[in-house]
Amino acid sequence: LDGGPVFEFTPTNSISVQCRDVEEIDALYAKLAAGGKDLMPLADYGFSKKYAWFNDTYGLSWQINVPFDFGTVKQRFAEFKMFHGVNDGKAEEAMNFYVSVFPDSKVGEIWRHEEGEEGVR
Repeated sequence: LDGGPVFEFTPTNSISVQCRDVEEIDALYAKLAAGGKDLMPLADYGFSKKYAWFNDTYGLSWQINVPFDFGTVKQRFAEFKMFHGVNDGKAEEAMNFYVSVFPDSKVGEIWRHEEGEEGVR
């Protein structure tokens, strides 16, 4: 759906993909990031085997990752939302509200920043 002149993608809404291995992430990155803009280039950042965060050529934000143990991955593809500004620190509150609105829904996983990471409350 074309959003017209009033719509813009932002990196606060990303598609998260958990990759099986380094070969898969390298191939995905080569295809999806081509013509886009890196936010965190494909590299080892210490929290996984390999990770990248980028906007594709259409402006859609992606976070692709190779976890240390793919066998523990519960959901391979996920919508990733980050809250900022006046809603900074309210992500868990929002998740609990959203699952209260939709019957038979649940919070599957919460990823938190480590204590002391820049910009984290």
